[in-house]
Amino acid sequence: MDHDESISAATSRRQVLKAAATVAAVGGVAGIARPLAAEATPTSNNTWKDAVRVATVANGILASSFANGSTVDGVVLATGDRILVKNQTTAIENGIYVVAASGAPTRATDYALASDVANTFVPVNAGDLNRKAIFTCANAGVASVGAANLVFYGVPRPLALLVRASNCKAIDIGAGAVDFQCTGTNDDQVISSALTLANFLGPGAVVELSSGDFDVATPIYLAGNDLTLRGQARGGTRLNRSSATSELIYVQGSSGAANHVARITLQDLRLDGGAGTGAVLRLENAGLVDVDRVYIRNGVGYGVLTTELWDSEFRDCRFDSCGSSGASGALVRASVSVRSGTLDSDNVHFTNCTWESYKDRALEFVGSGSNNRVNKCHVINCKLESQIGITGTSVVLDFCTYITFRNFNTTSGKNVPGVITAQDVFKVTNTPGLIIDGYYGESNLGVQNVRTLLSLQGGNAACSLDNLFFAVQSTNYPALGCVEFSGTNTEIDLKTFAFEYDGTVGTAILLSGDSTRTKRFENRGSSSIAAAATSVNVTHNLRKTPDVGDIVVTAGPTGAPSDIGFLWVSATSSTTFTVKCRVAPAAVFAFGWSASARRS
Repeated sequence: MDHDESISAATSRRQVLKAAATVAAVGGVAGIARPLAAEATPTSNNTWKDAVRVATVANGILASSFANGSTVDGVVLATGDRILVKNQTTAIENGIYVVAASGAPTRATDYALASDVANTFVPVNAGDLNRKAIFTCANAGVASVGAANLVFYGVPRPLALLVRASNCKAIDIGAGAVDFQCTGTNDDQVISSALTLANFLGPGAVVELSSGDFDVATPIYLAGNDLTLRGQARGGTRLNRSSATSELIYVQGSSGAANHVARITLQDLRLDGGAGTGAVLRLENAGLVDVDRVYIRNGVGYGVLTTELWDSEFRDCRFDSCGSSGASGALVRASVSVRSGTLDSDNVHFTNCTWESYKDRALEFVGSGSNNRVNKCHVINCKLESQIGITGTSVVLDFCTYITFRNFNTTSGKNVPGVITAQDVFKVTNTPGLIIDGYYGESNLGVQNVRTLLSLQGGNAACSLDNLFFAVQSTNYPALGCVEFSGTNTEIDLKTFAFEYDGTVGTAILLSGDSTRTKRFENRGSSSIAAAATSVNVTHNLRKTPDVGDIVVTAGPTGAPSDIGFLWVSATSSTTFTVKCRVAPAAVFAFGWSASARRS
């Protein structure tokens, strides 16, 4: 058996449960699993029915025992409740009913015909004895509902839920599993049914998708807690959106922390948005969401759109060709957008993720104002490459606090068809507490008229920018500079940065129009004094003249200060300083240096 087709399922001493191709949704179910009192042996072609509120535990009078206000299994019935009547002495009265305001209940429309009844599963939501139980009608065939005895037995809870694509190979799913078969059209309905059953089963339930292709015409909703939707490794599970507007997967709670859905896992899925304008993956009013090894591609709308999301992480994900291009003034929709809602979004992290062939905006953290922010998010070991848009900005931060980028890599403009104009590759506004530690920015490979590679445009405070390296070409040098400070920024530290470009076009750091208060620039590097020379000019790129006391020179491994007397610094300027030695070295003498300057 191929790895991609292998499905792990726990062994069970109980029987195998299998459901057929056409499965009805199990509506409105949630809660904790309970053991069942009886066992049955259903066949492989069974249909899951919509859940009932309660199931009987004893015989009753059909004309009066099940009306509005009556009590069954500790539950007071209300008009419109679905109820499973299964204990009648006259067994032809058994079946699923809908409670009336008075008198006898009426048979449910999905349980009124002979074809509705045979070999079906019925979940139960409530009751002192039957809460979260599952019953099956064991009749192999029924001539007529109301004329044939219907017999119901309790069945064990399934250990695994498998949804099989129409084009997947045969799979041995093992014991204790429920098998849902798709047809290749509207497969989202089958997947949604499996998820609703998982929601009914309670914490820890997993819906596993086989390898193959699934057609998604309407959104697949995950609206309950403790749900896992898992595919097969190496991209073998593909969900293809066939709708032009709706989302592909929608994790949806309600506004307010008490109403969020939580503990959702999406794993090993390939999500293809097609030409749809809705987000490929939407996470709204949710927490503790793990998205692992998910490949999201295509779509005119957002690749990922989150609103009011907290304590969640994207790991080893890829985002490819998502978002709108922003051409002709169109609204730019990002590949990945993290936004606040009525509440903040907190602790949304990205680790080892890659953006491929993104359009104009790869990643944005956007709050809706000073009181609704995006907070405490980390972007670790991530890479942006192959931008294919023609306007816009690759990374946007606005109304955020404490955002951290570590080991971050951007390649702006690879394979760009046309000219990129007025773009700040990385733009930050209204974001105190920004930390960038390790940012490699590349601006070549066809980019023209990029504005800056990193721009802090006001409203930022207590930010630390460390270990920055920018590689550019002179013909494509950022129009204003690699790093820009404009507007009002407070307590900004810029440390350890370098700029590599051929030619001298452009400016390393742009301060024009900046009203930044108490900014500290720090840089370090290495240089050398040539053989027989007694001095060398060093470029520090601080854009402000450092004091001599703020420059430190350390002898390198090729010699010691005693070899050439000692080193000292002189002739400092806003761009360079001079290192001198008392005695000219016989060979090249290497040294390291660090320099800092403050601007208030």
